Amino acid sequence: MSVPAGGARELVAILSTAMLGLVLHTGGCSKAGGPTIAAKGDSKTDSNNNNGGSGSPDSNAFLGTGTAAPDPSAPAFAAPGSSASALTSTPGSQPAPASMVSRAIPAARQLPKIDVHTHIGPDSVDRAIALMDRWGIAGCVNLSGMYPGPPRGMLEMQLKAATAARGRIVVFANANFRRVTRDKDYGKAMAADLAESKRLGALGLKIPKGLGLGYPASDGEHLLTVDDRGLDPLFEKAGQLGMPVAIHIGDPKAFWKPATPDNERWDELGAHPEWSFYGQPVPSWADLYAAFERRVARHPKTIFIAVHFGNDPEDPDAVARMLDKYRNFYIDTAARVPEIGRHDAAKMRRFFEKYQDRILFGTDTGVGPTQDEMMYGSNGPNPPTHADEERFFLATWRYFETDDKQFESPTPIQGRWKIDGIGLPESILRKVYFENAARILHWKPPLGADSVPALGAPRRDPQPGSGREQPAPSMPPLP
Repeated sequence: MSVPAGGARELVAILSTAMLGLVLHTGGCSKAGGPTIAAKGDSKTDSNNNNGGSGSPDSNAFLGTGTAAPDPSAPAFAAPGSSASALTSTPGSQPAPASMVSRAIPAARQLPKIDVHTHIGPDSVDRAIALMDRWGIAGCVNLSGMYPGPPRGMLEMQLKAATAARGRIVVFANANFRRVTRDKDYGKAMAADLAESKRLGALGLKIPKGLGLGYPASDGEHLLTVDDRGLDPLFEKAGQLGMPVAIHIGDPKAFWKPATPDNERWDELGAHPEWSFYGQPVPSWADLYAAFERRVARHPKTIFIAVHFGNDPEDPDAVARMLDKYRNFYIDTAARVPEIGRHDAAKMRRFFEKYQDRILFGTDTGVGPTQDEMMYGSNGPNPPTHADEERFFLATWRYFETDDKQFESPTPIQGRWKIDGIGLPESILRKVYFENAARILHWKPPLGADSVPALGAPRRDPQPGSGREQPAPSMPPLP
């Protein structure tokens, strides 16, 4: 879609939030990780959704004091004698509230995890490590690395900050989309930036939804399209460097519908009306995704991690089609458990069984220096609480690890429906939680002796004969 002359500038004026520094938190900065122009809805920490905070539609589940109301249908995630090592705070960081410590996941479920989708400010690494320790996350990928070089050296700052995590946090760089209107050969210039990012220590590239929805094209008048040919050198260079591309295209389809109370995302849009694309001079959702597919097809040697469940969690069949068609296509689960959790659980379990080698665990957690600047998948109108954090992680584990039915989702502001767990076997959980990311990133965070239970430790796996205990065949390696 070609936006009419002036449309991109008008859109930028409406949708943009400045990201001139490295304040990458929820306090009004782009979650997109882009240089200056952030697409609508990027006011979190990366570029998508918003947290089911205390103002979410399920606020009756909370006591208003940061303590979650007990759910009689919840599984007993707390276990007597649970390892305290996963609950202690890193020196210099805030301790976990007592309610979180008492509801640790059992030792048998403390499978190692890599969260491939987080946004961590350079002044917030200690808080991130404390969060990881509370919830058994061995390593994180910070997708808000920014780009290298003067005048601010933002990527350099993020990489330096990550060293405080002692190998538990790695960084993806972002592209400097300012170059599109400044440099004639902007794709080559961005590719050179990426090579420098690799040299400095970045492991991958994150592309926010500003591509296609907010960044101006080289003429400064139209929107830069997802499949813009001028960007080809950037994506080719990523493949040459072995740097996976985490890419966010579009947003929930409901954001293209009228922002009225009958919109299933009304709670989210009511809290953030600027996130609505209805009537705005932007491409349709279908046009964005078609351009995205052309981009993936054009670079078969570049690994694409389509965030938010392939950027199409509403339609797992469409995501399956992409996975079947493109061997370089992977997905993460970040901030989309509420959406995929309302699909038929048996169907989703079969999806995870078939594509168990192509799915990466992610949360879309944003970490700022204070609790008010945290984000757990998506934010509501009020600052998130410790109760929001607890619900976010416990419901996430419950979705992947149990067969429980009709329980509250991690971020209820994303929809008032309940979700069903898919009860994955340990063999698949290990791949989704850790092994797939370690393989694609060629990186493993350090693991403590207590963090990796022996394979086959007691847990609620399917019983023999259920038809769900055998993993699907592994996918062949990329060429």
